Amino acid sequence: MKWTDEYNEAIIRIYYKITQCEKNKIAYRKLLHQEFINQFPHLSHLTEQRISDQRRLILHKKYLSVDRLELIKNDLQEQHNDIQANDNSILQIGITDNEDPDTESLDLNAENHTTNENENLHREKIIAIDEMFAKALEYFANTNPTERQFIPKQRSSKKLSKIVAYTAKLNLKHFRI
Repeated sequence: MKWTDEYNEAIIRIYYKITQCEKNKIAYRKLLHQEFINQFPHLSHLTEQRISDQRRLILHKKYLSVDRLELIKNDLQEQHNDIQANDNSILQIGITDNEDPDTESLDLNAENHTTNENENLHREKIIAIDEMFAKALEYFANTNPTERQFIPKQRSSKKLSKIVAYTAKLNLKHFRI
């Protein structure tokens, strides 16, 4: 595969966007890979490692000029600043429109709204877990154990233990094999 300037620029542009112009370099590789593959689906065979290596080569071997790198970085900073300016103006408009509201009723409404959002989010998660469990049970219950794919060992975590406890408590009584 030949790495063109278009691919190299896309990698750098995505890298600067994800890392906020190199202000936050933590765990960018997976997002870099996903965004690059979304932009160039025909290159889906490239691994996360290969795209990260290419980013490093672009910077160290100067596949793109320093001027071009600075231009890309400045473009992204301007876009980021424009977005922040729009967000700030929207917040200021919202603040000036509200003239001395009744704070007690606002607090109650906010509390009820937050509770409703949490309940809806909890229901959505439960529905997603139920659907995933039903699909997995259907797949694994109807296959020969010696012929099905290997099930990788799960890392222990609080989230995993909560999911297992939930499925054991509620779902297993509905799904009898």
